[in-house]
Amino acid sequence: MKGPGDKAWPLGIVIVLALFMGMTVWFVKTAFSERVDLVAPDYYYRDKTFSERIKKETRLNATGQAEIARTDNGVHIQLPAAFAGKKIGGKLVFYSPLNPADDFQLPVSFVGPEQRIVASLKPKQIWKVALDFEAAGETYFFERTVR
Repeated sequence: MKGPGDKAWPLGIVIVLALFMGMTVWFVKTAFSERVDLVAPDYYYRDKTFSERIKKETRLNATGQAEIARTDNGVHIQLPAAFAGKKIGGKLVFYSPLNPADDFQLPVSFVGPEQRIVASLKPKQIWKVALDFEAAGETYFFERTVR
């Protein structure tokens, strides 16, 4: 004996397959339209200068611990005590992992191991902050992630 629902199962399979294919197409379209920047535009230049950066970081680590902390209106830089009384000059670079279009840099110039820098940072956004500077004829570099 055949009931009224015996002929509906092929239609059910077709509907389920159509929904599955539609979701797959939507997922692929969404995944490929999402912008993902895995490397910087100047990747090869950065690769060449990487060894110099490591030397600068090693030089700074030999003097002590440096920190960058986020404040309400920017960042607070704390260098080791060895920089007391020395003129610091260089650049502070803000990298946004979420959107490279938000990246910016600021020139810095101050005396001593501590300085507050005013910068408009988007709230609740993670930033990689890098300080590349010179003091007493030596170059230094360090980078921290702030929230």
